[in-house]
Amino acid sequence: PGLVIEAMDALAALGVRDATEAIARRASSVFAPILLKAAAGAALHRLGDPRGLVLLRQALTAWRGDGRTFAVEAAGALGVVELIPELSRLAGRSATADQATLARALERLVQRSPAALPALRKLAQRSDEAAE
Repeated sequence: PGLVIEAMDALAALGVRDATEAIARRASSVFAPILLKAAAGAALHRLGDPRGLVLLRQALTAWRGDGRTFAVEAAGALGVVELIPELSRLAGRSATADQATLARALERLVQRSPAALPALRKLAQRSDEAAE
């Protein structure tokens, strides 16, 4: 799926709106890896398609964790404040996503919405407790 993910990202970066249906179709399979769904969600969100938010949310809340860190990074990079509740839940649990990536995403989102601040504080507190 690496090349497919790169292609979706490139299409989104170029603003190729005609690609939205193909990207959404690729992610709609029940058997699509979570990482592919997260990448498709990021690409669709960049292209202004509301299915992107749905796919990113699915990746963040999926039972399996593959692709979750990608979705966390995308949420922060794209400034998707609608996903702050899901990111907040991840900040309260261990082994859910790469903690450094989660912290960076929340730091970016705090600039757009103060609603991310409690999760960022919770994550910092957990980090301090783990260091002790």
